[in-house]
Amino acid sequence: MNSNKRLIAFAIYAVALICFPIWMIVNENNTFNEGVAYKFKCAPLDPNDPFRGKYIALRFENIEVKESGVEMKNPPYFGLVDIDKDGFAFISSVEYTQPIDATYIELNLFTTSPGKASYTLPFDRLYMNEYKAQAAEDLYRNALQDSTQNVYAKVYISDDRYLLDDVFVDDLPLKEAMDQE
Repeated sequence: MNSNKRLIAFAIYAVALICFPIWMIVNENNTFNEGVAYKFKCAPLDPNDPFRGKYIALRFENIEVKESGVEMKNPPYFGLVDIDKDGFAFISSVEYTQPIDATYIELNLFTTSPGKASYTLPFDRLYMNEYKAQAAEDLYRNALQDSTQNVYAKVYISDDRYLLDDVFVDDLPLKEAMDQE
């Protein structure tokens, strides 16, 4: 009797171990398949912190919202995503309740000053092969300093999920741009 309970407990545990990664993979694939791709324009960033690991640290333009009477309200903050005339996504306004029929991203409040608030987007890191990360970040930073190049991150947004696809330098994925260097 006791061994049957252990066997059942082990079976439940084994099924959970298998189902959780499958659920995560299906969830990400659904975001790619059902989500809409948005291009967020990148902005220069201070050098990488060597203690955070092997990734490219991203910073974005157009996440400063001008509001009258900006308040330090408790999170969450929901940024409504809109597209500018050049096809790049930006945060048009911030809501303090979850929008129902709008594309949004949950934001983190960065700073406030009279009449405006700055937010950070939840996707601020592009993880990649640890041996290529430093060279990719150097290429990324150099491209940001060249005003003739468009540098942006492609992010899929579906419902309340988001997935950072890649960073592009003049419409070329960062990994391919590194191969051309």
